[in-house]
Amino acid sequence: MALCAVLAASLVAGCGSSGGTTTAAPVAMASRLPPAGLVAGTTVRSTRELPTAIDLAGAVRRAGDPGTASAVQRLEAAGYAGGAIREWRGTDPSEGLTLMRGWVARLRDGGAARRELQATVAEARNGQPASDVAIPGAPDGRGILIDPGPGRAATLLLAAPRGSDLVALQAVAPSAAALPADAIARAFGRFVAGR
Repeated sequence: MALCAVLAASLVAGCGSSGGTTTAAPVAMASRLPPAGLVAGTTVRSTRELPTAIDLAGAVRRAGDPGTASAVQRLEAAGYAGGAIREWRGTDPSEGLTLMRGWVARLRDGGAARRELQATVAEARNGQPASDVAIPGAPDGRGILIDPGPGRAATLLLAAPRGSDLVALQAVAPSAAALPADAIARAFGRFVAGR
């Protein structure tokens, strides 16, 4: 719905222009997301555009998260110019991946994307039992596996800059043993490297 409003506003802004100026249509950020078939054993649940920093923060954070306002301010200060999110469900959530989501944020420049990468990983790690995960093919990327222990869900977070975009992937499984972290990191690294 919000994307339709942005597209409609762009079309109206360009209509009847007599000053020789043109209005560029917004970039469809969903085309910059990891592909639907990135990881076997998942099916796409939804894909949507996130035209504002508030939309992105609301999509990737829990309702009522006290860090949402500061994340929105940080994204806006970094020149947030649009984003998108794709959510997958695991085909057997009781045994393997339960949920996976990938998102992309277009920022002012590569420096802003790298700073947001650092902030995103630091926030996720904050006070959590986390270990680093290598992302083959994405030397500027960062990954962490949050494993709170037996009986609790494990979360993998991978993020990397692609030019002025920050691309991230989060995967959740019933346990760290059920989470194919290395395979997901390899697939994400290939995507980031453009292979």
